[in-house]
This record gives sequence, structure tokens and C-alpha cells, in this order.
Amino acid sequence: MRSLLAGLVVAAPFAMGVATTPDSPHATRILTFADPTIVEASALVLQDGLFVTTNDSGDTGRVFVVDRSGATVGVTHWSDDATDVEALAPGGPGYVWVGDIGDNLAGRSDVTITRVPVGRGERTVRPATYRLTYPGG
Repeated sequence: MRSLLAGLVVAAPFAMGVATTPDSPHATRILTFADPTIVEASALVLQDGLFVTTNDSGDTGRVFVVDRSGATVGVTHWSDDATDVEALAPGGPGYVWVGDIGDNLAGRSDVTITRVPVGRGERTVRPATYRLTYPGG
């Protein structure tokens, strides 16, 4: 897994990211998102041979599942009012944790994490969302 992430380049029409480690500074492109609605991929999880990503701020809460060809094979809609999704983490088989934790303007009183089901196909879910509040904001 580490070697895969060390050489991962993911490109979308308006966003490109490169993940490397100090001992492996050269990246190899392995995937280009074909879906024009993935405009600012903010996070990436590899799960069951599929890539899971989400857009950064400015989008509804949705998670995209993309195969190795770059085609979107699944979308999970989980919120109509996401603020600034910045993180994904594996959440067990068929799930990811979505971190709506961004706060570019330093004005949020809380952030949220949500365990969202992912996989092939399109679905709308209303999973439990956990609000985290830090003392002092």
C-alpha cells in the first residue's frame, strides 16, 4: 500500500495532486478522473480496488467511487449542506469516514465526521453525523 501511495498522481480537470515520500520523489500517473463533476478532489482512499474521493468546499456532500480506468462507478450523496470536506478515511468494508473539517475563514464553531457507505451504484443516505466542538472554537 505504501508503495502505491508513494507514486500516486490523481488528476481531475481542475485539480491535480501528487503523493510522494522523501525516499520516492518521482510520481507515476495511474489515474485520471473522467467525471467532469469531480472538480476539486480533496481526499482519496483506495478501497477494494476502487478509488474513493470527494470534492472540496462548494459542493454538496457526495462521495465518488472511481475505477482504475478513471470512470465514476458509484456516487453516494450524504448531505445537502456540506461546508468544506477535507478528509476521507477508511471506515471498514464498504464505508469511509468523511471529515467536513475545513475552516478556511476560521469561523466554524464545530466540524463534522460522518461514516458513509460507498460502492458501485448511486445512492442517497442519511447516516449519523458526529459534531465535534473544540474549546475556544
